[in-house]
Amino acid sequence: MGGYVSIAREASEEFSTGHGSVGTTPVVRLASAEAPVEKYVEVKADLTNTDNIFVGIITVTITTGFLLDAGESVRIPINDLSKVYVVADAAAQGFSWLAV
Repeated sequence: MGGYVSIAREASEEFSTGHGSVGTTPVVRLASAEAPVEKYVEVKADLTNTDNIFVGIITVTITTGFLLDAGESVRIPINDLSKVYVVADAAAQGFSWLAV
């Protein structure tokens, strides 16, 4: 019987969340220490942002990062929350994250 997904196999035992604010400098890392992730990290730009945020690795800039407009999100299949960084093209741009 194809097409069925085992919830027990796909479910995570726990997850974590957070939020922050970022400007043009410095780049903000989502976790200050190694923080294991089972499946993915999702980063969402706040709906009230007036400018963009950019998601990437430690060297992320506004020209190299993955652009998120207000309200947009990206899901990254990665195993460590501390490997995800954000920066913005203006001061005081908000974001939230979910690690599963």
